[in-house]
Amino acid sequence: MKQEIIKNNRGITVIALAITVIVLLILAGITLSLILGQRGIFYMAKKAGENYIKAENSEQQEILELTNEMYNKILETSPTYCKTTLCEGPFTNVTICEECSRRR
Repeated sequence: MKQEIIKNNRGITVIALAITVIVLLILAGITLSLILGQRGIFYMAKKAGENYIKAENSEQQEILELTNEMYNKILETSPTYCKTTLCEGPFTNVTICEECSRRR
């Protein structure tokens, strides 16, 4: 009876264990190369952050230029137009009238 129990007992063999460990090491290597490689996830995230900052700065500069242009167009049609320049705040190098500068 003991011999029947031993024959039916199917445990993990050393070969199966070795194959499992090898497969796990291969998967770990692939995962690490995808995360830490030259074109890995961390590299791509860093580049995306840099591109976001560049785009944000570019957009802010464009908004500033359009705002300055709009402000100058409004003042060109104003009857009290003069050559006073505002040098502070978001409207740099914008010509405004003295009356407008007193209201600020």
